[in-house]
Amino acid sequence: MEIRWFKGTDCIYLYRNGHVIEGRGYEGRVSVDPQQLQRGDVSLRLRSRRGDGGGVYTCQVISGGHQEEGRVGLRIYNWDVLKEITAAERKKMEESVQSLGFRNTLWL
Repeated sequence: MEIRWFKGTDCIYLYRNGHVIEGRGYEGRVSVDPQQLQRGDVSLRLRSRRGDGGGVYTCQVISGGHQEEGRVGLRIYNWDVLKEITAAERKKMEESVQSLGFRNTLWL
């Protein structure tokens, strides 16, 4: 199973088969509860520096040849607009995952 969390198009958290990589600048600030993960809860816990947590977050879950994704907006000081993921954003998201060091990602 693979869980990807993005802020915008930057991968900030990547879980793959029990291994976790946190994106640059998010080390020690993002986590998914392993006990909740066993129950199917992939909620991201974000420990934000003052005012920098707002934005659009996307979660992708890939398991057994199936992929699901969803978006959520977090408002700190201003409103963020939720919209459909564009092809260009999806490409940047994949590049961000690849930059974390895992290779041979299966896109469905």
